[in-house]
Amino acid sequence: MNNELELSLERLKNELDNSSIIQEYLSLKQVLENDEELKKMRDEIARLANENKLEERDALLAIYNSHPIVTNYEQAREEVINLLNQIKDILSD
Repeated sequence: MNNELELSLERLKNELDNSSIIQEYLSLKQVLENDEELKKMRDEIARLANENKLEERDALLAIYNSHPIVTNYEQAREEVINLLNQIKDILSD
């Protein structure tokens, strides 16, 4: 029984790893993390927060959050969360 469960979980993991939703999410995550412009914006947002310049931070954060890479990443992230919640619901029935 335990072996069957492990095999089923491994198959599920492989299916998830190969799904287009997960692939897109991981690709966008890598782009988001490696984009120099976005890195600089994240650093600047953190600096403004540390200096308690909240209005400036919020303005820059709004610009950051409206960047196409960030919006696409957030959409893909939501799709992954929804997929995982569906799997969770199926498994808990």
